[in-house]
Amino acid sequence: MKKKLVVLLTVLMVFGCVCGCGQNANDAGDLQAQEDSYDDDSEYDDDSRYVDFSEYDDGSDYDDADYDTDEDDAEDTQDDSDAGDEEEEPEVEPVDPAVYENTLLKYSVSDLDGNEHYLYEYAAGKKVILINYWATFCGPCISEMYDLGDLERKYKDQGFEIIGVTMDGYDEEGNVDEQTIRDAIDTVETAEVDYPVVIGGEDLVHDMNIQDFPTSIFVDGEGNQIGDIISATRGLDDWENMIREYLEQM
Repeated sequence: MKKKLVVLLTVLMVFGCVCGCGQNANDAGDLQAQEDSYDDDSEYDDDSRYVDFSEYDDGSDYDDADYDTDEDDAEDTQDDSDAGDEEEEPEVEPVDPAVYENTLLKYSVSDLDGNEHYLYEYAAGKKVILINYWATFCGPCISEMYDLGDLERKYKDQGFEIIGVTMDGYDEEGNVDEQTIRDAIDTVETAEVDYPVVIGGEDLVHDMNIQDFPTSIFVDGEGNQIGDIISATRGLDDWENMIREYLEQM
């Protein structure tokens, strides 16, 4: 009995060893199979599974110029256009007073703000100038200033100018008459004239010795008299015909 038990135990042990070895072999085989599956790079060797970053290495795709904004371009364009639009103003030749020494434009005058000028300063660059001598107490003088203002605006671009010279700006003692200056300013504003209106100095008033107002004289750009001295007023058509005639002559 004892022998049979020993034999049975021996058989069981041998059988257990055989089964264990087989199981271990199977487990080893499974592990090896798993390792082989991880070692198989064929699944990951396909280049299509990877993103090709080589296209991003092209420096042209990221060139700084591509990042210029439309606003920057607009500013650059504006700067260029502004630079092109800048033009130098033509140089104006200085006036030579000697040219007007013996003419009607040689006299010094003052504007309605009290600044000193010469008549020839207002005639620079003009072809025909109408010097209109008037007085603040002269109704007809003031009435015709409306027509003269319209004519000056109409023909100014053709080289025509009017200079209104107030002849009663000084009192008998040679002092500036402030009331006369205020009246002259009011008249200019009311008539809405754009041409210069000035106060004749004592030498001008003395030399011209005008007795009738208004008195007007046409001169050319160098101060030389054109035509006859015009006393009293003229109608709009008469003034315009003379202006056209003298402009054509010049």
